[in-house]
Amino acid sequence: HPPRAGGRDPATRVPDFDRLVLAPTVGVLGLGACFSSSQVAVTGITTALGRPGDAGLLYAVMGIGSAVTALAVVALPAAVSARTRWTVAGAGLTAVMLGAMTVRTGGGTALALLLAGVFMGPAIVTLFSVVGELAPTRAAGTAMTLLISANVVGVAIGAAVGGAVAEALRDAGRPPALTFAVSAVATTLLTAAALLHRRGAPPSA
Repeated sequence: HPPRAGGRDPATRVPDFDRLVLAPTVGVLGLGACFSSSQVAVTGITTALGRPGDAGLLYAVMGIGSAVTALAVVALPAAVSARTRWTVAGAGLTAVMLGAMTVRTGGGTALALLLAGVFMGPAIVTLFSVVGELAPTRAAGTAMTLLISANVVGVAIGAAVGGAVAEALRDAGRPPALTFAVSAVATTLLTAAALLHRRGAPPSA
């Protein structure tokens, strides 16, 4: 059948496409907020320890864990669904961020960030792969742009809220690691999005 004028070809139409892509977009928003708020927390910790220059080095530890597990995702059996990977990654990140609120040393912070990276890598890969499968060919670029934009917005929100919380903690004489509470809230959003996600039929090419 020829495409409808001004519309999408029925053969490539995905029922409730906007609803299906909404959950991954919210998940990426939460992930972006986790990125930036945890960076604010790390900066606060290293500054309190008198070694502000170590913040970048510590945050790089998260990148190491994330890169390794992101590559390892391809080795998972097909029986492990994207929704399962997404939920486990979100729950794992939330648990790590809650635990990170108790760290008081550089070593403890490094360990927390390494563990966070272990869950963050699979989360990133899974979210983008879910949208890649759901998006019809002609809308793939738009869908990926939506995720990237959600990440940017999430990073901005996490940095703003995390910065405000860190400043309030400093003024109150409280440990800067408590800023990880913002990261935990962000990853809770990531997990909730996974639980609410409903997979649709893959679009036709």
